[in-house]
Amino acid sequence: MKIPTRMAMAAVLGLLLSACGSSPHANRQAMLAAQSAFEQAAAAHGLAAAFKQYAGEQAVFLPNGSAIVQGRDAIAAAVAQQDHLQVHWVGDEARIDASGDFGSTWGTYIASTGANGSRRVGYGKFLAVWEKNGGDWRIVAFMVNASPGAAVKSR
Repeated sequence: MKIPTRMAMAAVLGLLLSACGSSPHANRQAMLAAQSAFEQAAAAHGLAAAFKQYAGEQAVFLPNGSAIVQGRDAIAAAVAQQDHLQVHWVGDEARIDASGDFGSTWGTYIASTGANGSRRVGYGKFLAVWEKNGGDWRIVAFMVNASPGAAVKSR
């Protein structure tokens, strides 16, 4: 049986596209969804639980004014003392590499305490580096940098 040329070409093209994996746009959207889920987990369960769930086993945390913290469990322990804070994240930008396996998100954060976050206690910038591992996005490096000034005040 002879297969028409167009059908054969369409079949080959379909196989090639499926072998290439997800599109860069789809990978970027999945990474942003992981960032959002990380933020929601932090709000609902605290920073320690969020890092336990979304950080890679060998992740690195670069806190403002402190030593580097290496490893998911060590990061969770280091941020556990901040679990009382309500952190509001505003992602300004996200980038993903051509392979679709690495990306980064960055933006600003506001840390608050009190009823409904009524008292600001910190403000700054964050940078998260993400890696796709087994189909899931994990934080491999996370950095925070406090910003001084009028932004740190009660609402």
